Amino acid sequence: MNKGGTVSTARISVTMTEAIHSSSYPSQVNGEDVVVYGGEPAGFILKFNNGFTLYCAGDTGLFGDMALLKLLYQPDMAILPIGDRFTMGPLQAAHAVKLLGINSVIPCHFATFPILSGTPESFEQELKNAELGHVKVHTLMPGQKFSL
Repeated sequence: MNKGGTVSTARISVTMTEAIHSSSYPSQVNGEDVVVYGGEPAGFILKFNNGFTLYCAGDTGLFGDMALLKLLYQPDMAILPIGDRFTMGPLQAAHAVKLLGINSVIPCHFATFPILSGTPESFEQELKNAELGHVKVHTLMPGQKFSL
């Protein structure tokens, strides 16, 4: 599978999408500290056999082709990063909601370490500022289960 490709089973189809993000990690080579390239970022569209479609953006910044994801896949819900600094922040995530045309979202990649300033509360405020106050925000804590 690669970006643009889809793999299907009887219960779900998964399509790999674009994402905008850096990818590297610290390592050692011959006793020397180096930064290793970690590959390209990606998101995923999951379409379940009941028709429900979820967009998992992964680590990404806002990009205009999210509007194409709406056109092609009509997601019902998305999992979007809101942490800022390394991914979208609340402002950009609110605009991603608008581009995707979704009414339900799970924020992710926030509060994992102090430098991340985005919060679910600021995301909800940015949704209101963008006249998207009707969008349902499902804030989950690590390990918490979610079902519709």
